Amino acid sequence: MSRPTDPAPPRPTPVSTGPCVRCRRATTRYGAGASPLCPVCQQARAERLARP
Repeated sequence: MSRPTDPAPPRPTPVSTGPCVRCRRATTRYGAGASPLCPVCQQARAERLARP
C-alpha cells in the first residue's frame, strides 16, 4: 500500500522591510515600489545624477 506524500512545507516569505543599503534607515525592500534605498537616499542619488 502506498502512503500519501506530505505536501512541501511552506516557503518562508521575505520580510517586506529592511535597512537602506546606504544609511540603514528602514525602507520597503520587497514588493511593489520596493528599493534598496530609502526615499531620502533615493532623492540624494537623483540629485547627484542630475548634476552636469
